Amino acid sequence: MQCHLNSTSFSGSGKTLSYAVPLIQSLRSRDKRISRTDGVYAVILVPTRELALQSLAVIKKLVQVCDDDFIGSVQSADFLL
Repeated sequence: MQCHLNSTSFSGSGKTLSYAVPLIQSLRSRDKRISRTDGVYAVILVPTRELALQSLAVIKKLVQVCDDDFIGSVQSADFLL
């Protein structure tokens, strides 16, 4: 199932949780346990590196209670349009 979300709200209102919780739930509910060698299961795009780092920190806190592996990476590029 594909779902697209566009959300705006004030800081600290839970926007990251609105996509992170369902994503983690979906990955944990898979029949097959996820392995590091399986490849990429999710890509989260945010407009700034700072927001990417904040989102990564929130997601890491969420998965701390899980016994699953979590690998997060922040990649950024500056584009001139």
